[in-house]
Amino acid sequence: MKSFIKQIIPLLFFAVACHENNSQLPDNNLQVVPDSAKQYLLKIIEGGWVNVEYEDTFYRYHSPMFAARYGLPVQQLAFDISRLDHDTLENAYHRYTYSASERFDLVFKNENGKIKMIPRPDAAVKLPMEELKYQVKGGDTTLQLVIGNKMYSYRRVFRQFPESENIHPTALDYFANSILADVIWKSGNKYIHFNIDGTISNFRSYNRYSIKVKDDHPQSQPDEITFYNDNTAVTYAFVLNTTPRLLFDLELYDLKESKDGLEFTRGKLVTALRGGTYFVTGTDQNGSKNK
Repeated sequence: MKSFIKQIIPLLFFAVACHENNSQLPDNNLQVVPDSAKQYLLKIIEGGWVNVEYEDTFYRYHSPMFAARYGLPVQQLAFDISRLDHDTLENAYHRYTYSASERFDLVFKNENGKIKMIPRPDAAVKLPMEELKYQVKGGDTTLQLVIGNKMYSYRRVFRQFPESENIHPTALDYFANSILADVIWKSGNKYIHFNIDGTISNFRSYNRYSIKVKDDHPQSQPDEITFYNDNTAVTYAFVLNTTPRLLFDLELYDLKESKDGLEFTRGKLVTALRGGTYFVTGTDQNGSKNK
């Protein structure tokens, strides 16, 4: 019996010591984010978001390449909340269409009772991302991405991810498309409709279009739009010209290639589409003002 007690006592001390050591581990290793807290945050951040500086510059100058110079390094956010994996959620929908700096996971963490959304960039991305926050004012929600010592703000452009014929517009695509989709265009005696999902009707034989929303060197690139169908495609440089009466033209130009083939400039005018009243403020799917 004595020998049994001698054997069991060290084991009891070992168990107590282990328990005490575990209780001293950092709180972050023991805490989990409650599902109720995650669901609350997911409803706030779901959908597609565009950088406020990008949006405001686009509205002001009607130019995606001009807007692309602003709002860097992360122009857009996209959270499909049905893809939540435990405490991890991807930014970007079909990531190959997003730039490297926009390919990060969002991790929900419980730090001493405070729930935080921490971006975890891809290993190749060296951005010092710190936190994704949110702010609600007057019924409008703004996301705030903290990178280093700067905060970038984002407005929602859609909640439910748009899709047409297996085409998945990004948040930037959706925002740029909304500029043209808000207007009924006319060419001669034909009325042309740009749809927000990237489809188009009554423009030659084309049934889809795509606006170039960003570039590695936007300052040296013209604004471009591509029209295509299952068999062919054509890309034009374009200019949105407004008039004092808030009417505007969508002018399409040939693309002129540089000698080295690396850059394009605007060539001769091909055609111009006449638009109706130009909207000054946009709205998202919930009817909230974007501007």
